Amino acid sequence: MPARDWRLQSCLFKQVASIHCSDSSPTPCMRTIRVLFLRATPDDHWINRAVSYLDPPFCHVEVEFEMQGLGHMMPRESCDGQLLSLVADDARKPRTLASSIYSGESVFLKERTFSNPNYTILTLNVPDASFNRMLRFAQRAAQGGRQFSSADMLCTLCPFGCNRLYSSSTFCSAYITELLQEGSIDAVTRLSPKRMRPSTLYKVLHKATQQSFSTVPFKIQLMESTSMLRL
Repeated sequence: MPARDWRLQSCLFKQVASIHCSDSSPTPCMRTIRVLFLRATPDDHWINRAVSYLDPPFCHVEVEFEMQGLGHMMPRESCDGQLLSLVADDARKPRTLASSIYSGESVFLKERTFSNPNYTILTLNVPDASFNRMLRFAQRAAQGGRQFSSADMLCTLCPFGCNRLYSSSTFCSAYITELLQEGSIDAVTRLSPKRMRPSTLYKVLHKATQQSFSTVPFKIQLMESTSMLRL
């Protein structure tokens, strides 16, 4: 791949929007979450490559919670256990927490760097109440050890109506759809999580947002230094 194309690909693109929630108050306090969609590479797990090939371009999705200032805003009774200690102590609190599930593993809620250049990011501003419900949902799923199911994932690619809608296991795009539904995100309210693939979820959310371009600061500097971006 030419160097110029590689540098363009390495830029993380974000679509930024205040997305509508059905329980929004007239003047809600807004919080930020990011939905990150990953493109497969040749050395990825075979399931990732299959999903990306059959429903391009994405193979995986995660949600990242912006935790800045949350310790001052979130009631103590709204959390418990480890998450309570994270949001209650500013000195120890991480800047972000990410949640999803990988093949062969269980749901996680942890700090992530997202340094992989193959992520495409949708940034959503949601009411504080929605943010808190989604964060609690992620905590419960992680603490409960909800497991990944390859069968459930592959059923989304089956053209013959394969149905495992009532399985207790999950996969990344099903889990993230459920998490967004917990936050009353209108764009996903009527979706069936077990039928959602990463690329399908991206199209739904992308369509529901008003788009603008942004990128992380150090990558703007990289683009400027190579005369790829003129501000």
